[in-house]
Amino acid sequence: MARANLNLKQEVVDAFVNSQDDQSVRLIVVKIREEDLVLDSIISKVGNAQEDFSGILPQQFRNDTASFGLFRISDEVTSGAQWALIAWVPDGCRVRDKMLYSSSREDLRRGLGLGYFKFEYSASLEADFVWKAFIDSQVRNNTEDILTETERLILEEKTLSQAESGSSKATALGVIPFAVDTTVHTAWDEFVQGKVNWISLTLSGESVQLESSQQVTVEQNLSTVARADIASFVAVKLNSSSGVPTSFFVFCCPEDVPIRAKMMMSSAKATVLGSAKEHNANFDRLLETRDITDLDSLVKAELNPASDSAAATSQAPAAISKPTRPGKGRAKVAKFQAEED
Repeated sequence: MARANLNLKQEVVDAFVNSQDDQSVRLIVVKIREEDLVLDSIISKVGNAQEDFSGILPQQFRNDTASFGLFRISDEVTSGAQWALIAWVPDGCRVRDKMLYSSSREDLRRGLGLGYFKFEYSASLEADFVWKAFIDSQVRNNTEDILTETERLILEEKTLSQAESGSSKATALGVIPFAVDTTVHTAWDEFVQGKVNWISLTLSGESVQLESSQQVTVEQNLSTVARADIASFVAVKLNSSSGVPTSFFVFCCPEDVPIRAKMMMSSAKATVLGSAKEHNANFDRLLETRDITDLDSLVKAELNPASDSAAATSQAPAAISKPTRPGKGRAKVAKFQAEED
């Protein structure tokens, strides 16, 4: 199923980042409102993960309303935060909601960081909230991610080894601690003040480093500004055609980047977002790309969606024009309308 491409609100990102340090949080409930993924509630731990799975979850989800639950699996501080994405889609909710929640899981996972979610679990009945059923399922998202399946398995093995050896401490990311260079803090301040509108960050060892900061214009090809030979986090602020400033945070991870770099960058995403938040740098869109040549079109399609849609519509007849079928005229296409309760 195609992704819904919903907007992840900053309040969800903030709540999730903060919960990495706040060990009392067990559950974050996220709902879809119009075209946004919004924060609904934050629930504290009552017992251990097994007890709270069957105790808290049934109380938080209604039989006529779909929701997402970000459920903290780990209880030990030394193990790092591990989360399960719970998709609650009861039979009693609207058909449109069933479609939206089924197609927007990837938006939520990517927006918060793929490396956080060890499991996914779907439930439609209260009876589904049984710990054994959850453990037996061990549902993993098999859609195409920044990391391939093999790379994710390598990352899990590395993470487990570090946790068992006690060589790393828990942080906002999990078991791998990342420092943030002072130049990054300076760059965030300049970004908020408007002195620069482009920041590119990368990793050097286990430290987040500033790769570049500058002023760019909407007329520039952003794909030529970003480096194609490294994985990076890009923050860019541009004005739409109507003059509305829009901030983007883009995880750029080219296919030919070494596996270790992919793993480290994927794990560092929350640290980078957390450092931005410290300086009041907020983002309207969180994006990802594996091909730097797509960066410019990716950002500008989000910047002016209406104009892009209109342009596509005006060009469509020429693009799909075909000869009329002999003796039958133009074929008619029946439109499908989703059922709603």
